[in-house]
Amino acid sequence: HPLEEKDFSRITADAYAAEWKYDGIRVQLVHNAIGKALFTRTGDDIGHAFPDVLARMNFHGTIDGELLVKHDDIIGSFNELQQRLNRKNPTAKLIADYPTSIMAYDALFLDDRDIRSLPYDNRRDLLAKALESHQPASMALSPQIPFTCFNDLVTARDTCAGEKIIEGLMLKR
Repeated sequence: HPLEEKDFSRITADAYAAEWKYDGIRVQLVHNAIGKALFTRTGDDIGHAFPDVLARMNFHGTIDGELLVKHDDIIGSFNELQQRLNRKNPTAKLIADYPTSIMAYDALFLDDRDIRSLPYDNRRDLLAKALESHQPASMALSPQIPFTCFNDLVTARDTCAGEKIIEGLMLKR
């Protein structure tokens, strides 16, 4: 939810973590005993358009993240990602031309364990360990943005204003 001015004074570094909101599609990547799936935040299964993402998910879990096009270390534009959307059977050329990546924000399940009730910091630590242990290709933990006060976040956001790959900041707790 967008912040309102009355919320600004409550945003402190000891109560919140901050991450970039990338200009991609928010997804939940699922791998469990039943199979693999990739869902949008509205619950649409888009796995058919991104078989490469499903193939790279090499551990059981449900990961909340941002689906992006990524060329080596360069995040592509949302327009590039749109080239992959709504394709029932993307060609090998399309997959190669618009390679996808997951920027992982959070984990809901890991190794079939429901971790949603754990505090955010604990879930993030477990997610970091899972990513380090399994090293799934083209998946990375979203970096946190250090801050000591709300004005640091304003400065960080303003510094990235105009960046095509950044939509803003997300606060977590």
